[in-house]
Amino acid sequence: MIAFRKNSKPYLAKSYSYLFILTAFLSPHLLLAQGNRQQAEALNDPVKVLQATPVYSQPSAKSKALADIDPDTLLTIKKVSPKGTWIFVEDVDGNQGWIPRERTDFFQAPSSTQPLPSKPEATPLVGPEAEARRKEAEQAKQDAQKNADEDNDRQSQSSQSRHMLGTGMRMADLESTGPASAGIVYALMMLSQESSYGAKVIGLHTGILSSLQKNNSNYQIPIRYRVLSQDQLVGLSYWSGADVGALYAKGGRWSLSLGYNFVWGALANAGFIALLRGGIEFFPKARPSLEGVLAWTF
Repeated sequence: MIAFRKNSKPYLAKSYSYLFILTAFLSPHLLLAQGNRQQAEALNDPVKVLQATPVYSQPSAKSKALADIDPDTLLTIKKVSPKGTWIFVEDVDGNQGWIPRERTDFFQAPSSTQPLPSKPEATPLVGPEAEARRKEAEQAKQDAQKNADEDNDRQSQSSQSRHMLGTGMRMADLESTGPASAGIVYALMMLSQESSYGAKVIGLHTGILSSLQKNNSNYQIPIRYRVLSQDQLVGLSYWSGADVGALYAKGGRWSLSLGYNFVWGALANAGFIALLRGGIEFFPKARPSLEGVLAWTF
């Protein structure tokens, strides 16, 4: 008997191993069966809608929407989707459809065996009111699509660059070129997306301006970064904004440049424009300047 007890320990451990494996294998199936039994018991039970939701023809948000349901509407459960995320319901008028389970109190409150009231304050799934709601939803969808198309158009417009090419004249007391110079100017501009403050244009401006004095071949090259905003005054549309940059004069002289601009004309589209700029340069000394440009944008 003593020998039998000593040798029985390996068999006992082996039996425990088999029992553990069998339990691990059967546990998921038992839990699934229990969930299916709970879903089956919920059929024909009343359910309350917690959030407004559409009623779909299939258990998918991509399927056709049949109607809309308001919160606190009482319905009857007829089916539950295999994953338990959708429930097939019926109202007091016999209208049926699928709604998301998460928008109801299904499995969140104990089921009740009380019958549905004969005249519940529920929104029917069909009828004039449901048809009106469907039309409102369709109109809202069309409005949203229209707004999206307009946003895409503005975004497309904002990604298109504009070029400006024309002639300019500058007046400033600069030793190398004298008080006046003129020449060709060019700008590369980008129309930004419209906002509540109107459209904006961001651009880089340069050119080459030669002295208007006789026997003076010196020149200037402005290089500026400019930001313009659209505005109106007495019904007249114009653009205005500041710029910052530098001015190079022949001989290796550089000056810091600050200015403010007013632009009239087709700046955002192809056409003629006129620009007036007042500015000031620094180094080696501060001096005011006045510029005018007549150009074509394309």
